[in-house]
Amino acid sequence: MTVSDQGLPLPQTDSYLLGKIGETDAGFVISIDRDSFPPVEGCICLKGADINATKTHAKVAEILAGKKVDVLLSDMAPNATGHKEMDHERIIELNLELLNIATHVLKESGSLVCKIWEGSRTRHFQSVLQTVFEETRTIKPDASRANSAEKFIVALGYSNPKLDVLKR
Repeated sequence: MTVSDQGLPLPQTDSYLLGKIGETDAGFVISIDRDSFPPVEGCICLKGADINATKTHAKVAEILAGKKVDVLLSDMAPNATGHKEMDHERIIELNLELLNIATHVLKESGSLVCKIWEGSRTRHFQSVLQTVFEETRTIKPDASRANSAEKFIVALGYSNPKLDVLKR
């Protein structure tokens, strides 16, 4: 199993993933973030890497060497401004970019997990995901504050789109 972890990879998360991968096959974890983060032994770490940059896309393609990832995991979020709707728009745009990346790196029947902040475009984003995944679920982690708009979308059963469903 191969996992690409975007946006503030956490050592405990990536260590857990590596443990699960090590139990099943010779897969690996690629950890990517625009900021610096503590290295995790066994992970391929891309620090200071912007997922929107062509240079990052090329580096990921080089690492994958023609292979695809099983899971695209994202805890990406823009720096919050305090303006709820603007912050929501920005996280939706990040997730649309993540979905665009999925069209290049996620294998058929793969999974995507991404952070979202509730807002006016949440349903539209979910409907876009439903066009390319067999199943989608929204979850609110126990660790998330009750009054927080933070949720995660889990999308399973990826089918690479043959047409442009990713229009914003």
